[in-house]
Amino acid sequence: MPVPTKLNPSKNVPKQHADVEQAVQTPAERGLPALAAFLAGDPDSETYIFRKFSVLTARHLVHLQCELLELEQQLKSLDDDLNTKGDLQATLSFRDWDEFIANAEDQSRGEWKLNQLVQKIGHKLEEYRKKLRVKPEVKMS
Repeated sequence: MPVPTKLNPSKNVPKQHADVEQAVQTPAERGLPALAAFLAGDPDSETYIFRKFSVLTARHLVHLQCELLELEQQLKSLDDDLNTKGDLQATLSFRDWDEFIANAEDQSRGEWKLNQLVQKIGHKLEEYRKKLRVKPEVKMS
């Protein structure tokens, strides 16, 4: 849809809008910079209408959910491996935070892998929740 401003001189601009455009637009502004200046200069913000990209937002949220589901499965699998290993230190790690932290410093141990995975999950959850806050009509379950 053509914007009735100096951006498109073929359109007639009503007299009451011409003064607003004159005040906002400098001769060097054309195209998107001029449109942005016009929108920002609207004192009532009536022209402040933007597309939500709902489908793209939903698609991105679905991809993030899939990533989180995969990470959740990896966590369950790693928990199962550590629980069925028969390793006394691993068993203690599940019951004692200090033991877990001590074992998680050794990169050859499962606790280290578990700690890395939990941190990765934390970052992904933070990203996911931040995206949900941007889309306020999303209901969390």
